[in-house]
Amino acid sequence: MFYDEVDDVLAAAEFLRKRPSVDATRLYVAGHSAGGTMALLAALTSKLFRAAAAFDGSPDQQLLFNGSAQRPWVPKEVVFDRMDLRELQVRSPLAYAHSFKCPARLYYSTEAMSLYQRASIRTAAVAKERGLDVEAIKIEGTHFSHVASAMKQSIEFFRKTETQR
Repeated sequence: MFYDEVDDVLAAAEFLRKRPSVDATRLYVAGHSAGGTMALLAALTSKLFRAAAAFDGSPDQQLLFNGSAQRPWVPKEVVFDRMDLRELQVRSPLAYAHSFKCPARLYYSTEAMSLYQRASIRTAAVAKERGLDVEAIKIEGTHFSHVASAMKQSIEFFRKTETQR
């Protein structure tokens, strides 16, 4: 969960970068929910991307799992000890928000759990303290219904990065 999968995102970017039909200077990464979290982690890890966008990603796994730690079930994707704070930290973009390698936008839905909203805002604030181009942007809708609007805004954001190099 958000660990080896980031290696897969980076491997896909490397594969694309080497394709003759791909402009390696114009790679972007985006995703929704778990994919949004992976997009953020990839943008923290590699300089391959010109920009990144997350749609209701989860920047703080500690906050996410501390809220559900009392539940008797564990989602099948959780293949680590969710009570080990180090395991949660390594999967949390917020913990490394000062290290974004490219501009990023964290789009969060108005009806998302407040912990997604707060963590997105905090992640952007920490990055901005370091002078990085990272913004948290509220989008009307639910976890799923906001994606179309967020995607349109992210495409415009990506286009704007074309003129910034």
